[in-house]
Amino acid sequence: MRTCMYACVFFARCARWMRACVHACMRACVHACMRACVHACMRACVHACMRACVHACMRACMRACVHACMRACVHACICIGPL
Repeated sequence: MRTCMYACVFFARCARWMRACVHACMRACVHACMRACVHACMRACVHACMRACVHACMRACMRACVHACMRACVHACICIGPL
């Protein structure tokens, strides 16, 4: 039970990292979109651009975060062992 709870702490932390990662990615994305967009139709343009971008960002972030998280969790579980 304690092992599971310990692993859950890592996963909760991982979810926070992922949100931060996606937000940072989106911010970078929006700025690039805004530079590319014509001012008159900026809002519509940025929203369309963001939708396309968010999926790519999330895939990249998830891969990085989940791998780091799994490594940490597996290591923690191995170190603690079955309780």
